[in-house]
Amino acid sequence: MKNPKNLIIRMPNWIGDFVMATALISDIREAFPRAEITLMCQKPLEQLVLKDTRIHGVLSFEKNSLKIRRREARKNVVGVIAQGGYDVGLLLTHSFSSAWLFFQANIPIRIGYTGDMRSFLLTQSLSRDKAIHQVDYYRKLLPLMGGNLGKNLPSLQVTAEEKNQMQKELLKRGVTDKHYLILVNPSAAYGPAKCWPKEKFRRVIQTLLQDPLVAVFIIGDKAGFQDAETILQGMRTKAHNLCGKTTLRQLASLMQVANLLLTNDSGPMHMADALALDVVAVFGSTDPKKTGPYSQPEHVLYRKVDCSPCYKRVCPIDFRCMESISVDHVLQTIQAIKRHHVQKVPSKMHT
Repeated sequence: MKNPKNLIIRMPNWIGDFVMATALISDIREAFPRAEITLMCQKPLEQLVLKDTRIHGVLSFEKNSLKIRRREARKNVVGVIAQGGYDVGLLLTHSFSSAWLFFQANIPIRIGYTGDMRSFLLTQSLSRDKAIHQVDYYRKLLPLMGGNLGKNLPSLQVTAEEKNQMQKELLKRGVTDKHYLILVNPSAAYGPAKCWPKEKFRRVIQTLLQDPLVAVFIIGDKAGFQDAETILQGMRTKAHNLCGKTTLRQLASLMQVANLLLTNDSGPMHMADALALDVVAVFGSTDPKKTGPYSQPEHVLYRKVDCSPCYKRVCPIDFRCMESISVDHVLQTIQAIKRHHVQKVPSKMHT
């Protein structure tokens, strides 16, 4: 294949998968420095790359607006794609419909993984390899474009202005450069089987807040707000509940000035990893070798039991994978990271 001049990438629909795919974007930018790169994604995921210097544009759409029953919406999107004059379309989604859109838009080279009866819509394809990390799964498509297999890490970009604004917002809440700022993400979109028990999160937060120079913010979407309130109920010293109160850009900015994230396997986990924020990730029903924080696998807490990874949304038995991870183990991991970094790294509030 000749070097692509104008390519469009259909990005994944989940936050975590989207972030993991950013490694491939960097790989493509290095392999084809003169190519124009456009991303196609669901709203609000475009916020993750709103000011990204690696790309030239984003084509975003509302979730479910491209379903077949909405033929007029699909027709309009096909027209928009066709007007882009793309010579390569790269599909990081697995659906038939996404490949069909690129086919209808007459993109001459259409690259993706096989499955969902869409092979005939692709000009170049690979069979799915489910035994590797998702980051490497995406980047394996690059050789089909004529590039070498890349080695970049997932990454997101936050501007200095956004970071400064977040620092001002934290000061309004009493968080200064003297605080060690810990973010806690107790929820996960896929289901409760991915979530460490709320009572254990509660005990960790209570212990952390015994140190007056530790600040804790619970993060997540609107669906996680009540879980956060349950965790915080009755605490004398409370963490801040930001669930549903931040945009993705604001969350990324918050991660840029925070010191650590305690989380389940989730989209925010991958965001933090891509922003070089220390992550303590608790895993149960999923496999950290495939979806763990790519840059810091040593910070994963995982007790493999005989039924894991099961990938179920709800545990049908005794939740032994998560119950076997103790509060003390999590606290010891956090304290070890805190001791290692707090003396050596200047506060992010000043950098």
